[in-house]
Amino acid sequence: MQRIPHFLTFTGYFEELTSDLLSGFCQTLAEIGDKPEAYFSLDERETKLDTVDYQYRIIRETETLESDSKMPAILDEFAQAAASQDWKEAAVQVKHGRLTPGLGLHLLGAHLNELLEATFDNELGVCLIKAHFKDKETTESTLARLYGDLKLSEKPRKASRYIPAALETKLLCDSMHLCNVCRESGIIIHHIVPVEDGGETAEDNLVVLCLNHHHHAHSKSSLAKNLRPEHLREYKRRHLEWVTLKGSNLPLETLSREE
Repeated sequence: MQRIPHFLTFTGYFEELTSDLLSGFCQTLAEIGDKPEAYFSLDERETKLDTVDYQYRIIRETETLESDSKMPAILDEFAQAAASQDWKEAAVQVKHGRLTPGLGLHLLGAHLNELLEATFDNELGVCLIKAHFKDKETTESTLARLYGDLKLSEKPRKASRYIPAALETKLLCDSMHLCNVCRESGIIIHHIVPVEDGGETAEDNLVVLCLNHHHHAHSKSSLAKNLRPEHLREYKRRHLEWVTLKGSNLPLETLSREE
């Protein structure tokens, strides 16, 4: 009777992927390739045709790094690049496949789709792990080990500046795409209480500002009368009141600096 592999996914959160964490994580991935019989459903009749491939991809602001080898050695490259923290997204995969008889090293594909894949979003601090091994016990125990290797948590631990599309649309439309301080265009959405200080990405902690007033909100000069959180909240209150009473009935081109 043919064994059907067990599939499971897990989402965890991280603060920072340090060299130590990635070293333990990649060591577990290397072990999967060293002992494929412990994880994958190998064909006992044609074991010599079974193979394990390693792949990774790291997306940076200006470039994408991809593995040019399928050997375990690429895990060191992945760990070193991911520990640098100058990337947005990353993925690493260990895949069990079978070589096509008579065609040399041509890879036919993953045998019964068995693999392990981990994808990381560095901005949000989210890790998604997909495991598809020969049985439930192996799948669950390996996921638990990887969870521990990366010290993941079940709740977000990394401050995120990501603003959901629906919330962004509401903020911009409520403000008529105008700065809440000066009613100029050319705007950005600003966290009133900074994310790094515990500010949430919630409507009452976000305000629409032009680039000039966004700069003033971030300025830390002790000599300037900077835009403090209480100022921003009051400006936002007044602007939304102005839009409700007056702005919503005016053409967009007449809104700038309208008194």
